[in-house]
Amino acid sequence: MAEEAPPSPMTLLNWISDRSVALLIEPSEGGLYIGSAVALEVAGHYFLATAAHNLKGVSRTGQVRALPGGRRLERPLRLVDWNSREMGPAGEVDVAWIEVDVVSVGASSLRAIPVRSVRCHAEHLAETAFFVQGYPEGAVDRDDVAQAMPLLTSIGQATFSLPASASSLAYQDGIDLLVEWPASDLGQAELPPPRGVSGGGVWILPRFLDNPRWSCADLRLAGIARAWRRGSRQLVATRIEHWLDLLGADKPHTKSEIAAALSSS
Repeated sequence: MAEEAPPSPMTLLNWISDRSVALLIEPSEGGLYIGSAVALEVAGHYFLATAAHNLKGVSRTGQVRALPGGRRLERPLRLVDWNSREMGPAGEVDVAWIEVDVVSVGASSLRAIPVRSVRCHAEHLAETAFFVQGYPEGAVDRDDVAQAMPLLTSIGQATFSLPASASSLAYQDGIDLLVEWPASDLGQAELPPPRGVSGGGVWILPRFLDNPRWSCADLRLAGIARAWRRGSRQLVATRIEHWLDLLGADKPHTKSEIAAALSSS
């Protein structure tokens, strides 16, 4: 009997997209911006992990529409509350949580990951493979948005981590993950610039040698994308433990599950 192969890139993208949302953001000063987020379930509540700069200029929930999977006909999720942190004790973290109404999630196609499916303290190892997913602005039809019928295309790509010494960005040890974007040597289709991917998930892929028959359920969320420099092929993400730290400080009922996730990953 032939061994099962690991999931294909399209299978990975579909699985992750079902656990993500596209954000349509209309800040107070005007304009329309696109962001990305990942859905997590913590202590029976649902939260979106995203980048703090996505919420700059936002003062009320009505200025953000969260579409599960970026799907045109999906009803936007009902947002309850949010908070963000741009700076932490060790430097820039750029993370934000958005709480989503439980009933709203249940009526949608969104599939949140449990908090135990995170990987904290991910290191830059040469053999570490990642998958980055989000909703780039370049894939948005602005006429659809104006008519309140947006279609936001989810994109994703497998890639590898880069050492801090290779960074052309302001790398912060203990805070950042650095990956190549777009990947240059994996035979994958060229992707549009990742403007709009901010807030999207950076997922660790299992090592084939350790587990040749891994499934999508073995993916672990390691970081939240926050910056990219045109021409550098480098994307920087904030490690997920900094998002968990903010959520635990703001929502005491999540602390025990977060502590368990931090200690086991």
